[in-house]
Amino acid sequence: MGMLRTVLRILITSAGLALWELFLKDIYVGWLQASGKAYGFGEAMLGYFTILFGSYLFSIILTRKIDDKEVEN
Repeated sequence: MGMLRTVLRILITSAGLALWELFLKDIYVGWLQASGKAYGFGEAMLGYFTILFGSYLFSIILTRKIDDKEVEN
């Protein structure tokens, strides 16, 4: 299960990054510009950190539920 868990976590994190690049980044940059702020290194880092952290937490929760179901069986 260890290798499957790792691959699943990587896939979930990749999906989060793709979601960021395709949909959420433009919304974030638009919000920053509407607020009169520039999109620079710090803002980019904050966006990527937020997505990576959220995706990683989601993957931990999901794989924990899968591990719990395996223990029951």
